Amino acid sequence: MSILQTNLAYVAWQTATIERQLNFMDSVAKRYREQAPKNGHSEESAEVFSGIAQRDAAISLKLSITSTKLAENSQEVAIATLRDSAVMRVITAITIFFLLAIFTATFFSTSFFDFSGGPHDRVYSWWIWLYFLITVVLTVVVVAGTYMLWKKEENEIADR
Repeated sequence: MSILQTNLAYVAWQTATIERQLNFMDSVAKRYREQAPKNGHSEESAEVFSGIAQRDAAISLKLSITSTKLAENSQEVAIATLRDSAVMRVITAITIFFLLAIFTATFFSTSFFDFSGGPHDRVYSWWIWLYFLITVVLTVVVVAGTYMLWKKEENEIADR
C-alpha cells in the first residue's frame, strides 16, 4: 500500500505543479493580449499563443503519461493483493481443517493405542471414538464460524 500512496502523492504534487504552470501561462497570455495591441504586435501574438498552446499540450501529455503509469501500477498492486488474498485463504482453510485434529490429539494425549500386547490383543482403546467425535464437532463448528465471518466481511465490503 505504501507504494500506491507514494505514487498518488507524486501525482498530486505533479498535478499541483502543472496547475501552477498553466495559471502562470494564462497570466502571461492575458498580459500579452492587453499589451500587444498597444505596441502593434498582431503577428507575434499568434506566435506567442501558439507557443503557449504547445507548452500546454506538452504538459497535458506528461500528465496523461503519469496518470497512465499510476493506473498500471495500481492495477499491478491490485492483482498482487488479490493473489496474496487467495493464497492466504487457502492456507487458512487448511490450517483450520487440521489444527483442531492436532489440538484434540494433544488434548487427549492419552494412549489410544497399546502396542505392548500380544499379536491377537486389541491395539486400540474403546475411547478412541471420543477423539473422533470431538474432532469432527470442533471442526464443523470452526469451519462454519469461519465461513460465516468471511461471508459477513464480504457483505460489508459489497455494501461499501
